Amino acid sequence: MKRIAFFNRSTYLWMRDLHLYTGLLLSPFVVLFALTGIFFAHSWNPFESDTPLKPRTWEGRVELPEEGAKLDLAKEAIRQLGLTGEIRVWGDGYPATFSVHTPQREIQIRLDQETGAAELTEHLLDTGQGMAFLHAMPGPHGGAENKRNSVLVRLWGWTADSVVYLLLFLSAGGIYLWWTLTAIRRRGGMWLALGFVSFGGIAIWLL
Repeated sequence: MKRIAFFNRSTYLWMRDLHLYTGLLLSPFVVLFALTGIFFAHSWNPFESDTPLKPRTWEGRVELPEEGAKLDLAKEAIRQLGLTGEIRVWGDGYPATFSVHTPQREIQIRLDQETGAAELTEHLLDTGQGMAFLHAMPGPHGGAENKRNSVLVRLWGWTADSVVYLLLFLSAGGIYLWWTLTAIRRRGGMWLALGFVSFGGIAIWLL
C-alpha cells in the first residue's frame, strides 16, 4: 500500500530539521522556566544575598478623583508618578494599596485618594527574584487586575506566550516523527501511553 504524501521522505526530512532547530531555539527558555520552577517548588533562591539592600522610601503627590475603580486609580497614579511595570492591586482597603513590578524592582504604593498623597517603598530584586517574576508572568492575557505599561515587560509576555505555542508544535512534530519511523513505532507508543497514564494518574490524584 502506497504511503500517503503527508508521510513521504521529503516531508519527514523537513519536519525533522524544523523540529531540531526549533528545539535548539527554545532550549534557553525551557532551561529558564525549568530552573525558576525549581526555585518556586522549593522556595529556594540561590542568588539571595546575606545582606539585602534596605528598601528606599519617598513621598509623592498625584491628583485623582476620590472615587473610582482601584485599577483605574493605580494606572493614573503611576502615570503621574512616572513609573512603569506590572500593576498589582491589593484588596479593597483604604487607603488604596498597590504595587508596580519589573524584573529589577518592586515599588509598593499607599495612596490617599482624598489628599493625593502617595507613599512609595522600593524593593530591589536580586537575580533569583527577577527570574521568578518572569516565570510567574501570565503572558499577554493577564486579568483585569494586571496592567503592563512597560515595553520590555510586554515583550517578555509575548515571548513567553510564543514559547508555549512552539512547544505545542514540538509535541505535535515529535508525534509525527515517531509515527513515521515504523521501526520505533511500537516502543515509542509504549512510552507515549506511559506518559498519558502517568499524567492521568497524577491529575486524578490532585483533583
